[in-house]
Amino acid sequence: MRDQSGSTSAPLSCPLICYRPLIALAQVIKYASSNNEPQRVQHATDLVFEIGLAIGPDSTSDSAVLPLGLLDEAADLIEQAGEHIEADGWSVLP
Repeated sequence: MRDQSGSTSAPLSCPLICYRPLIALAQVIKYASSNNEPQRVQHATDLVFEIGLAIGPDSTSDSAVLPLGLLDEAADLIEQAGEHIEADGWSVLP
């Protein structure tokens, strides 16, 4: 269950908060799909969608409001993928 208690407002020009999680989640999707982890692919895809909604072009301001629980969940999934790469030898090579 995601913590819904807080959020952070970040300028859309801030790649660390707004765009880097998307890039890292794209890598999670690539590694998970190459290593037969469809649930992890789905989870990462859902997070990409949710972050994309927050920073999407329909915004009327120059900042995005991202739930902290969403960023925590993304960070956890990214860390887990990194652990699989190191410990289990996940690869994107066939």
